Amino acid sequence: MCTPMFITALFITARTWKQSRCPSADKWIGKLWYIYTMEYYSAIKKNTFESVLMRWMKLEPIIQSEVSQKEKHQYSMLLLLLSRFSRVRLCATPWVAAHQVPLSLGFSRQENWSGLPSPSSMHESEK
Repeated sequence: MCTPMFITALFITARTWKQSRCPSADKWIGKLWYIYTMEYYSAIKKNTFESVLMRWMKLEPIIQSEVSQKEKHQYSMLLLLLSRFSRVRLCATPWVAAHQVPLSLGFSRQENWSGLPSPSSMHESEK
């Protein structure tokens, strides 16, 4: 039981050591936040903040998708590692069950991200 957790911790630690040279999503969002904040204050001074408000409305879904993509990636990698190294079957969430792992990661076509077999493969094994 400790081995999968240890391997998962090592994987996450090694991933943070190898930081890419590209700015992370957090830094990118911070820079955009600063730019739009400055535009907002300058628009207030000029009394023309309708266009800035429209930009902010377009920016919000982008920020949410960037953060959620990062969280989804971390969550899916953790599930992948735990399901491959532990004998405990993980519960499938709707998001996990809907996404199939690429074959290059060692999963069969019938297996979900959570490590649980799909309903069709369960029926085949009963035959």
